[in-house]
Amino acid sequence: MSGGIYDGLQQIVSRWRKFKGPFYRFNDPLGVKEEIAIAEEFLSPLLLCGKPDSVDMRRWFIKCLSNDQTAFTGFTSLVDLVETDMLGYDGKIRLLPLASFVEPFAAEKLDSINREKLFEIKERLDTLDSTRIEEINNLLTEAEALCPVKAGRKKGKSPIFFYGVSDKPFQLPKPIYQNLVEAAKVAYRALYSTTGETCRNIFTGSVDFMLCENGIYLIDIGTPAVGYVADILATSRALRRVPSVGIEKIVSTLEGKVTIPKSTYSRELGFFKQEREYLVSELRRSGIVVEEVSDEINEAIIDGKPLPTKAFDYLSRNQPIRNRVLAGISGDLSACGVKIPEGIVLLPDDFELARFYERSRLGEQDLGLLIKKKVFFKEYEHGSGYFKPLVTPIWSREIRADSKRSNLFEQFVPSLLDIDVDGDRPGKRCYEIRMYFVGGEIK
Repeated sequence: MSGGIYDGLQQIVSRWRKFKGPFYRFNDPLGVKEEIAIAEEFLSPLLLCGKPDSVDMRRWFIKCLSNDQTAFTGFTSLVDLVETDMLGYDGKIRLLPLASFVEPFAAEKLDSINREKLFEIKERLDTLDSTRIEEINNLLTEAEALCPVKAGRKKGKSPIFFYGVSDKPFQLPKPIYQNLVEAAKVAYRALYSTTGETCRNIFTGSVDFMLCENGIYLIDIGTPAVGYVADILATSRALRRVPSVGIEKIVSTLEGKVTIPKSTYSRELGFFKQEREYLVSELRRSGIVVEEVSDEINEAIIDGKPLPTKAFDYLSRNQPIRNRVLAGISGDLSACGVKIPEGIVLLPDDFELARFYERSRLGEQDLGLLIKKKVFFKEYEHGSGYFKPLVTPIWSREIRADSKRSNLFEQFVPSLLDIDVDGDRPGKRCYEIRMYFVGGEIK
């Protein structure tokens, strides 16, 4: 769920459009001062909580629209299936910083006394909630004073990282869930068959959906299922439930032995460290022989075969090609009530991008939003192949960043609900539903 509230965005884009004719381009963003003023008005104390000084206010504003999970820029909930048509939360919710982690790269720099102090700060943080933002900020400041983080780190900008979880489950009607399950199966099988592989090609994966009046949209599918352990442990703790990460499903796809790599992230960052150590521990407890090796690329190695396979990894990350594959099974997806968002690869300055926005806009409100993703594959350009999607206002300077490179732009799906968060303003927030799954042999 996005931390940011979408109320007011229509008025901003309306002001921006005031002096534009019908044939416009995204080459005239608002001024920097105007953008900063919008961000300052939009960002409540809850949303500003935990913002590093090194992150630009305008960038943080976009993070709060993008379901990002950093502090309270977004938050996560466990889903309960219900027999009614109820969608969302049963009343006001409170956000808890229970997905919290002392960063190993920071803790290892401290002596035993200060290391213990850092973990004590983390424990105190876990007792607070969204109504006590000042106290949370004070604890984060205390941690940073104890262990300053060197500027310039790409991952890990604070000695303690956290994201919020809700104190109530998100309620989802069973018929919708059943459609999501069928759509996930159809999508995975289509990608699997396209790779030409005939045996297991992933270990764990995830599928993301968004819902709006026009139906259900499959917005992402990929592997590995990063975050599933942290999400389930923290949200279960918030609801005082026994966590279940589906370890029995994973075990059922193994034949006694698996290799789980240890990467730089799992050594330096608490989020990844917890996920890897929990998985290793639970597999061993279930009788699986687990070997550990250093590896920066693979999620798991089974019978000497690295997972995910190169073919599936490439296809799942290369979204323009992936969407072409899924478009080929649009009939099967439609039977589940599911669609694929429209997308286009263009330079940000291209006149056609504004036309794409106009013809692909969903819903009655003109929110002035597009999803922006960089394209890093050989069909377009070279690069790392990874870029976190950004919900990007068409009036912002971000829409034109990297203006000389092709970008993938997608229609924004207004998957909005009125959400009342204790300690913040009530309003419409954007949500997505993530389904985690484990891969095995196609039968």
